[in-house]
Amino acid sequence: MTTLLPPEFLARVRALEDAYLASDDPIEQSGFHGGPIRWRAEREPILDAVEGDGSFLDVGTGTGILAIAAAKMFPDARIEACDTDAEAIEIAKDNARLNDVPDRICFRVGSVNDETESADLVCANLTAPVIVELLPRLLGATCGRLVLSG
Repeated sequence: MTTLLPPEFLARVRALEDAYLASDDPIEQSGFHGGPIRWRAEREPILDAVEGDGSFLDVGTGTGILAIAAAKMFPDARIEACDTDAEAIEIAKDNARLNDVPDRICFRVGSVNDETESADLVCANLTAPVIVELLPRLLGATCGRLVLSG
């Protein structure tokens, strides 16, 4: 499946990446500059997508922290996590064991593709160029909400 993204959208993503790279302020880079009340107000509706027997996909899981948090917060949800780095997946599995959720998360080496099962909430904490490259597949994998950062 090929999805063409509007040039205006891609230009905006590139501008955001340029602004991020130009800033040395970690608060500006994190997007947290609105304080905890704004942070909670903006993020709680995102998490509502996974309530109950929802699903969560963590693309570029790294240490597995997002998948582990989702497994702990949503015990009835389907949690999947992938990373192209096999060593990162092993570290994520170890971290899941340390956090008592090894059987709650399906870890796999690889990335999002046309065979990836869709999820209510998809998170991708990757660099902007990788996000731009994967965006059509990330959009295809979500059936609810998509959170991109990096």
